[in-house]
Amino acid sequence: GILTVKQVLNKLHSQLGKDGYTEIRVQFLADDTLAVERRSPDNSHSVWFVVRSAFWRDRMGDSLDANVLELDGILSHLHIAATLFVGDKHENGYCQNQQCLSGLECFLHVYGSVQEVAHTWTEGGNSKVRLTRFPPGSVLVFSTDASKAQQRHSAVMKLLAAEEIYSPLFGLELHQLNYLLYSCESEERDRSNGKRGAYGVPGSG
Repeated sequence: GILTVKQVLNKLHSQLGKDGYTEIRVQFLADDTLAVERRSPDNSHSVWFVVRSAFWRDRMGDSLDANVLELDGILSHLHIAATLFVGDKHENGYCQNQQCLSGLECFLHVYGSVQEVAHTWTEGGNSKVRLTRFPPGSVLVFSTDASKAQQRHSAVMKLLAAEEIYSPLFGLELHQLNYLLYSCESEERDRSNGKRGAYGVPGSG
């Protein structure tokens, strides 16, 4: 039953911790559907865990009125997509054990691609996901790679890290630092006779 999914989740949980995926974000797509992102601040790669819980018996179909999941990056790899089914025969065959906890028999269906459970498309350099076949008891786990805009932003942030900017700014006086770092558009235009404006980093402002 659920063992196949648990093996994937346990392996990912261990690996992501080792690889520094320390940032976590949570989105509610519907009242029974949750998306959790684990992100690496070093390379902007993420792993998404999307789950739909079986809270209500009258919501056991495939239909789902959920928000679109907007990703900061490009969907790149499917780890697992599956649905755990518990039918009437499983419930009818359940026998309570007074000595220990026992679960219901079940059937796990594993999907071969993201497209079997969701519609995906790219917009503005980032992927979007709309769940289409995702009944209660479903899980979807996938990775995203950084978009080109994120890669540029990450490169700029590394250049602005303290250890990177210390050397070229070493020995400058306070007024010189102010000139370099805090000049506004009109000041730069005035100093250059209108030839250039303030700093502009493509994709970052």
